[in-house]
This record gives sequence, structure tokens and C-alpha cells, in this order.
Amino acid sequence: MTSGSPVCDSLTRYYLVSILTSNQGASMSKAKQPLTMTDQLKRAIVASGLTVYRIAKDSGVPQPVVHRFMAGDQGISLATAEKLARYLKLKLS
Repeated sequence: MTSGSPVCDSLTRYYLVSILTSNQGASMSKAKQPLTMTDQLKRAIVASGLTVYRIAKDSGVPQPVVHRFMAGDQGISLATAEKLARYLKLKLS
């Protein structure tokens, strides 16, 4: 699968929409909350423009783990988050 394939584009849109709508329940009057590590990682993965397969293969994280994380079906361990962050050159806070 190439990064320009329609399947990849629809997955990327799905991930982006789920990330952006995850905080819809928050009141607008509340102070803006800092992004969680999960949100930072998901946004960086989407922003990279790479496929989940490519990120998984290059970072050493199994592709199903990255896919389930991005879909919101499963969390990831701190060690996995560290691998992804290192690959994406992120400093998580």
C-alpha cells in the first residue's frame, strides 16, 4: 500500500476526525487543557504523512498495535509510546 492510496487517505481522515472530535464534550468556558501524550502522538503520526504500516515498520512497533492505538481501540505502553516518539522525533510532555 502506498501513502497516496485512497485507503490510506481515508484512514488518515478517520484518525484525524477521531482526534479532533475527542475533546468535543469539553465546555468552551473551561480553560484550554494541554494535549495529552496520546493526543500529541496521534497528531504527530497524522502530521507525518506516513502510513501506519511505514511508521510501525520503521519504529519497531507491530502494525496492529499502531492501528488499534490510532483507532482508539487500545492504549499503548509507555515503552511503545517511547519508540513512536523517538521515531517521530517528539519530546512528549
